[in-house]
Amino acid sequence: MTLTLNQNMVDNDWLPPFSLEEYERRFALVRAGMKENGLDALVIYGAHAFAGRDLGQINAVYLSNYAAFIQTYVVVPLHDEPTVFVPIAQHIPNAKDLSCLTDIRNAGGTRCEFGVSARLKEVGLERGKIGIVGPLNASWWTMSLPVEARDHFAEALPEAGFRVVTELYEQWRLIKSAEELEHQRRGASINDAAQEAIIQATKPGVSHHELSEAGYATAQKLRGNTAYIHLSSTSMTSPAMTYPDPYPTHKKVGRDEVVLSEHSVGFGGYYGKLMTTWFTGEPTKEYRALFDAAAELYRTALAELKPGMTNADADRLMEPLAKAGYTVPFPLVSGWSAYNSPPMAGWPSSVDEAIRNRTVPTTFEPGMAVRISVNPHTQDRRRALWVASACVFTETGLESLHEYDPATLRIVPDA
Repeated sequence: MTLTLNQNMVDNDWLPPFSLEEYERRFALVRAGMKENGLDALVIYGAHAFAGRDLGQINAVYLSNYAAFIQTYVVVPLHDEPTVFVPIAQHIPNAKDLSCLTDIRNAGGTRCEFGVSARLKEVGLERGKIGIVGPLNASWWTMSLPVEARDHFAEALPEAGFRVVTELYEQWRLIKSAEELEHQRRGASINDAAQEAIIQATKPGVSHHELSEAGYATAQKLRGNTAYIHLSSTSMTSPAMTYPDPYPTHKKVGRDEVVLSEHSVGFGGYYGKLMTTWFTGEPTKEYRALFDAAAELYRTALAELKPGMTNADADRLMEPLAKAGYTVPFPLVSGWSAYNSPPMAGWPSSVDEAIRNRTVPTTFEPGMAVRISVNPHTQDRRRALWVASACVFTETGLESLHEYDPATLRIVPDA
């Protein structure tokens, strides 16, 4: 199984390099999975990113350490050299600095699929069994290829067998290595500083946009890439928001409001996540009850969840929310490091049975990177808040990657 790695990767803030041993580990892992599943090659499609400074394309980046403008293809034969295809030839010198791979091509112009089919023929796979890996985690977004690429492959390689294997690929990379977790811890630390900057900038009269910019600026100074900052506020007595704006606006924070943010900052494509609630006045009785319930359950989850536990254990932990009369739109445990991934677990009985029944049975394992999220809503869906952070299952328990504690009640002074 041939693999020539770039010995001279250049440090950068977009996709800082891992060790060569880490890339060797990844290729060995993926190729073992390919062999076990009878695949002669993978075609990994890269597209999509969040709206911040995140490059996205997580499945392509995993084996190439590169995300081209517009789209990327990574061809991984079982036995031959992997190849990266980029749509703009002038970007290749920069790609050769950043990527862990050495065979980087522009063929077919922006129609990279023409180069992909030619490469598959080059390595003798006209009748090969080809796995297609889509751009995102299959557990949340079931995408694979643009229709133009699909039609081209069918025409150019009529005797090859194609099947979508994104879910398999996701499983192969589910347990994080020490180096991956090191990147994620660094991202979480930067996330902590950026969130604290937002808290410190909060006061009546400041705009939601100004608060998000405080977070972006802090993260960038610390070499972090912000995937997004969802942020907005609403009156506690006449609430009009249960989920913060994905694109913060110039609406201003008022007195006696609740502020929510979902804030994700990463390093090298591995992200922290803080879902936080704070107040510009003493919480009303309803919001204080919501916060106390969320904070208590969050702390219980960190203390009690352990490897070897299953969905049923996470469901059990969520039941106090149902008893308190609350419901939730998201589970307690969801995969998180480079976008959402398995596991997804932890629904209270107050959630519709059809949603609970969609959960895939899961046993938690050391090295699973997850988000622990408690997001209670009142039954009339008028009031909601959240307490959440990015965590990892260790050999003995569950550890938050963050120093910032979202379960601490924060009331900003009326400046």
